[in-house]
Amino acid sequence: MHIDGMVMHKEMKYLYLEKTMQRVPLHADNGLYVWKVGENSFEISAAAEKLLVYALFSGLPNYSFFELAKQNIPKKSVAEMNPELLYTTFKEDHPLLELMEYNYDMIPLYADSTAGMWLYNDGKGCSFWITLEEEQWLLNRLQYQQPWYCCIALLREIARKHELVLSQQALSDILESFLIQHGVDSIALKGKDNGIDNKAMATSKKRKSKKSEAEIESRLAVIFGIVCTLIITTFWTLLFCGVDIDTIILPLFSIILYYASWQYTHYNERLDWVYVFFIIAFIANFIASIVAFCIDPSGSMGFIAFLNLFLPAFVANRGRVR
Repeated sequence: MHIDGMVMHKEMKYLYLEKTMQRVPLHADNGLYVWKVGENSFEISAAAEKLLVYALFSGLPNYSFFELAKQNIPKKSVAEMNPELLYTTFKEDHPLLELMEYNYDMIPLYADSTAGMWLYNDGKGCSFWITLEEEQWLLNRLQYQQPWYCCIALLREIARKHELVLSQQALSDILESFLIQHGVDSIALKGKDNGIDNKAMATSKKRKSKKSEAEIESRLAVIFGIVCTLIITTFWTLLFCGVDIDTIILPLFSIILYYASWQYTHYNERLDWVYVFFIIAFIANFIASIVAFCIDPSGSMGFIAFLNLFLPAFVANRGRVR
């Protein structure tokens, strides 16, 4: 390009390969790359050039370098040509340059300001077109927390703008093409989404597990609380009726009742019927202990009442402190 007697050289563009941490010069001009193979020259699209670079140096899952090369040059020429010549001429024209660092900000824009760029190119034809602005939007989304998901969502919106309804697989193939044409490792990009999903699933499972444990402990607390209340009530009834029984284990059931109530209220903050039941059981047990102590302060009933008043409270307080 000549401007005021000076020659302006077009800035060289590169394909930055994330997988191998290398860059490769691209030679396509006005959407076409002239591939010189011996005495022959073949024009292939800029998209095909990038695909061939990626296939040669990073590897494609569905196409080899030679398969892509055969799809982009005349069959007659391929039949008459040494396959090794395809490899050597393309590699010589696209030398590898090492990268000291790699990030998505290094990726250049390849779309033309008016002609845009084609995606989903398998060497036989193109089926999806994006503008320069849309290319920039997609590159920006590579920095998002869930890049694969966000890029798919954007491609779906672009398709709707063109009144296209594409399947999830088609959108994934288009995104694969976009990533390949920009040197991005699609497996690594998917891994970022999967890592977030796995972390969310693990957190969700952990919460469900804790919730399940809390529910089990709450139910056990209710069962133990009711059983202990019935036993304590039976003991006090027999004592007040003058039945001579050994009540030394009465404080033990009071301790279990206190602990069960603490377990239940620890996991359930709302005031429900169980909460009210425990409050009534405490008050009734406390009043019965006071009455028993007043009736026989120096006898066995008074001693049991004393233990029943202070021992459960002491044990419960120690348990909470720990």
